Amino acid sequence: MNNSFTQGNLKYSILTEDPASKTGTVSVSRNRGDPKDRIGTTLNIPSSIEHNGIIYTITHVESEAFYGCASLTCIMIPGSVTSIGWRAFRGCASLTSITIPEGVTKINDRAFSECSNLTSIDVEQENENYRSVDGVLFTKDMTTLVACPRGKKGEKYTIPEGVTRIGNGAFQGCNGLAGITIPNSLTSIGDVAFDGCRSLACVTIPEGVTRIGIRAFDGCENLKDVYFKGTPLEMNNGTFEKDTLFHYIEGTPGWTTPRWRGFKTEIWKPEE
Repeated sequence: MNNSFTQGNLKYSILTEDPASKTGTVSVSRNRGDPKDRIGTTLNIPSSIEHNGIIYTITHVESEAFYGCASLTCIMIPGSVTSIGWRAFRGCASLTSITIPEGVTKINDRAFSECSNLTSIDVEQENENYRSVDGVLFTKDMTTLVACPRGKKGEKYTIPEGVTRIGNGAFQGCNGLAGITIPNSLTSIGDVAFDGCRSLACVTIPEGVTRIGIRAFDGCENLKDVYFKGTPLEMNNGTFEKDTLFHYIEGTPGWTTPRWRGFKTEIWKPEE
């Protein structure tokens, strides 16, 4: 049995197959044998496809499935899709909005990274796993901020109280973001969460944050001041730019002045 087949400019990889009922499931991606621009400006992924007498339901958009399809302006995902792969639509620079159908149960990290003109990620109201608030993608329970569209308007953004996690790459490449308000409920900042947010100038890390991921603030070249309400955290190389100044509350254990692990430090008195 061939594990995949192509029709037009799309490739389908077989996930399951039942010869008796002549049905099965497949994942979808761009036919990588074609130039990226052949995908065109509008992508209408079908909910099912027939091949060799078998009807396959499209249930998964593969990782990097449409990576770099810069001419795409419109993508329609069918209700049959239950998962969207890692960086599935990365670099779709002309895409301005996208709607997540009700059946999607899993959206992998950075599915919409480097979509420079994407202003809104919408979710069908019936979806039980995700929701959209002002174009920003969250889990349904509002505990994880999954993705902020790179082209979202406004220089400042306030993460809603109750969010405990900023997902991997959630704000990656949001060049226009100059200010971010992080709620006290937050406990985790994912890998490359704010990578490349070149306009970001100041961040306050709540006391409850226990993890800041790899390269979380890498490439934030104008981020000069980070205020910590709690004790120091384990940080990997590239978490912050090396010339960032760390401010900490006087008397908080673990911090040292004038430097902490190579970073410049300064005592912070929040009441001032």
